[in-house]
Amino acid sequence: MQSEQAIETAIINALNAKKDLFCFKFPRGQKSFSRKNTVMGSGSGVSDIIVNLHYSELCFVVYLEVKTKTGILRESQKLFKNKVESFGGLYYLVRSVEDAEDAIMDAKATLNSMIQIAKIPW
Repeated sequence: MQSEQAIETAIINALNAKKDLFCFKFPRGQKSFSRKNTVMGSGSGVSDIIVNLHYSELCFVVYLEVKTKTGILRESQKLFKNKVESFGGLYYLVRSVEDAEDAIMDAKATLNSMIQIAKIPW
């Protein structure tokens, strides 16, 4: 079974090869920058990968949490997911490059619907 770190690296490489987005791994465990106190008083639940998706002349943020095939969300990750979604954000649990690509396709479809509802004239 692939490690979470190997899956993250594969996802970042695959997604950054696309022209309409760029993504990066949220840093963790570094003395100069840590997740601690970055989100809701404790950044331990912040998603692994932040995707900036250029869509319909706008830039949207998509959050990807990477897990192995058997991995589950910790409580702090569930809280972060709920916070993102309560603001209408896009959050996905992914376990492979294919899952991440499917998440981006779903995000684009969701954004398209939101833009149509808002009647933004693009």
